[in-house]
This record gives sequence, structure tokens and C-alpha cells, in this order.
Amino acid sequence: LESAENYFHRSSAEISRLRSEMNTFGSQFMSQREMLLMMGFAEHGLLMLCQQRCLLSSVIENVAFVEAASRSFSYMQSLPQEKMTMGRRIVEFETKYMSA
Repeated sequence: LESAENYFHRSSAEISRLRSEMNTFGSQFMSQREMLLMMGFAEHGLLMLCQQRCLLSSVIENVAFVEAASRSFSYMQSLPQEKMTMGRRIVEFETKYMSA
């Protein structure tokens, strides 16, 4: 994940450098139209990279949530039978107390 972040930062810095060079110097080998097309392709690539970065962040959050939930569920499964019975009795008591 860290190397992906480094790649993202290098790419965004390179796009900025490319943009400024294109505006300042131009090219003797490429026409203005070709340079604009090249810049469009590079910016589209950076946009896709940003989208993938956001999706990856969301996936990491969701995986962490599911992992924590599954850990707590497995803990609940390992509770002794008496605690589960006591839990049911507490719920019954609260239900009867609230209805009285």
C-alpha cells in the first residue's frame, strides 16, 4: 500500500512537471494538438489512478469493519452456556418490566 501511495505522489508530481514544460517549451517534434492529446491521456491516467486509490481506501475500511465484526461474533460464540442463558433472562426481565 505504501508503494502505491509513493507511485501516486510521483505520478501527480510528474503530471505537474509535464504540464509546465509543455506550456513553457513546447516540442519541436510534436504539434500543439499532439501535445494536448498526450496531456489528456496522462491526465485521464491520473484520474483513473485517483479513482482506484479512493476505491482501495473504501475497501480497506470495509475489510477492517468485517474483520472486527467477525472477531466479536466468534467471541460471542465462545461464551459459556450460563452467560447466554443469563443474557436471555435479562432480556425477558427487561421485556416484562417495560410492559408492566
